[in-house]
Amino acid sequence: MIRATHVARMDVKANKKITVYISSWLGYVDMPHFASFTPNIGKFMEYKGSMNVTGKLFDSPLRIKDGMINVSTKPGLGIVNANELFKDAKKV
Repeated sequence: MIRATHVARMDVKANKKITVYISSWLGYVDMPHFASFTPNIGKFMEYKGSMNVTGKLFDSPLRIKDGMINVSTKPGLGIVNANELFKDAKKV
């Protein structure tokens, strides 16, 4: 996210907008935080569709309503039950 912030700041100077692309399973979690402090954020953000599985793991639970996702106002990403994320993981 540090590099994305640097790029966004360069784009502000160039009068450009940023469109968020998410490449990971939980990417939709940190991208709204990024969007919340990026003044030149574009109108759209990619969504991979995993919120129905992972949204309930957050405080407040993440949800999409009218094309918008809520952003936690608490410190960090707001994950309250990380054990649920790893319940099917295999030790290597």
